[in-house]
Amino acid sequence: KSCDEDLKPQQPGRNWNPMCIGIIGGVGPQAGVDVTTKVMYQVAGLPASAKENTAGKNITRKPWYRQARDMPMFTLNSAPKLDGTTQNNWGWATQAEQVANIGEVLNEIDQTFPPCIGSRGVVGLACNTIHDYLYESLNETFEFVSIVKAVKDTMSKELDASGKKDAFILGSAVTMTPKGEYKALYPPFTDWNVNQGITTKKDRSYLWDNVILKVQQGQPDLAHENFVTFIKKWIPEGFTGPIALSCTELPIAAVDPKTGKFVEGYNFIDPNNELARALVTRAEEVVKEKTPEMWKGYRCGVDVSQSKCNHPSGALSVPRQDP
Repeated sequence: KSCDEDLKPQQPGRNWNPMCIGIIGGVGPQAGVDVTTKVMYQVAGLPASAKENTAGKNITRKPWYRQARDMPMFTLNSAPKLDGTTQNNWGWATQAEQVANIGEVLNEIDQTFPPCIGSRGVVGLACNTIHDYLYESLNETFEFVSIVKAVKDTMSKELDASGKKDAFILGSAVTMTPKGEYKALYPPFTDWNVNQGITTKKDRSYLWDNVILKVQQGQPDLAHENFVTFIKKWIPEGFTGPIALSCTELPIAAVDPKTGKFVEGYNFIDPNNELARALVTRAEEVVKEKTPEMWKGYRCGVDVSQSKCNHPSGALSVPRQDP
């Protein structure tokens, strides 16, 4: 009998998804929530036409996703202390001191994540700028998925496919220089032309002062207005190369409040979406590596349940029962 029939009030018993994902937010909190939401999209899929799909690019549903139990377990720790410690250290502490001080915050965060994240899961940091300070420390504690690497990989793929060399990496003042976390994308490590024309500290600081902080302060409309002012000034008309929105508040500011989509006419790379995709991909790989029998048992349940229910869309539909 089909799962849709009234005579079958329960679905076939099966396990839930054993994947585990931890997200460190707080720098700022809006970015952490955005990454968490996009993790769900990377699993359940999202049509390009959906109003929630700000980039307007189709996201394919994972083949094992059918319903709520198939969503990975994920935990967001939005830690204001992480932002406070980072900001308080800039300008006076050495690199080693900053890593040590921020490491204390990481130890606290470590204690808040469920055990499965440490034993068979992954962790991502919803921030580009402080990536360099945390990468080494996080790798010692968790299976760390790098937002910077996720963006790098996508930019490299796009530039290789186009044969062009011009790209923009937008973010805080440090992020937009060869001294920032994206240093590997600048010469001499590549032959790319990055952020051409944006040469002064004042110009590089504009996004932090007038866009990123405005998002954190709850002024998305003003942040968007200032963001548009910046890109119209610095991004050449008709430019089709990749533009990395490499501060996790920028994908929020890039959304036109009138359309709910990114500003048209630009090839934006959303680091929040890139991190979400990388987290889901690596989380599946890790659970297969560390607990293969658990994953096989889960997938077997998905396949058997789908076969028994024989639902044409692959989604299980069960009549709601009275309490």
